[in-house]
Amino acid sequence: MREENLIMNRYETLLLLHTEITDDDTASVERQFEKIITTANGSVDSLDNWGKCKLAYPINKSLYGIYLLIRYKLPATAAKETFENIDHFMRLKCNELVSRYITIKIELDAPADYARPEPAGSARNGGTDQFFKDKKIETLLQTVDSSKPGRPEDSMLDAEIDIEEQHIDNDIDDNHNEG
Repeated sequence: MREENLIMNRYETLLLLHTEITDDDTASVERQFEKIITTANGSVDSLDNWGKCKLAYPINKSLYGIYLLIRYKLPATAAKETFENIDHFMRLKCNELVSRYITIKIELDAPADYARPEPAGSARNGGTDQFFKDKKIETLLQTVDSSKPGRPEDSMLDAEIDIEEQHIDNDIDDNHNEG
């Protein structure tokens, strides 16, 4: 074995799968990806299904996708051919299952943890009021007068009526003083 084959590089591939994908299809993609890596004398370190998450923007008219993160090691000499095989696999065999994918090289000493998106449908802790407080939007909470039922516009209408009543009272007082 040549010394070049001993140099292992770390990579990660993030797949964005269609939400309509079945568990069997997901397992098939995972198995096929792992087969490509092991055929190249590499090893899969972790395979993490993040589940259904909301996308930052629509992709192919979809607002959600299923993320699958795969971290693995490859011999330096096998990387180019392996990436070609991954590309071939994604474009031809998984075209209906995978919306997007990206592969990056990561440092050998990179931490195993990463920022994971919040799954779709998970409720925020604390409800809407807590969300506003966390985002420092206190003034939105203060604009609604909780002591009066109804809409904020009703409070404004009440204030306008109070002002008109004061004008009428002043007019009546003025008329009494004249006569």
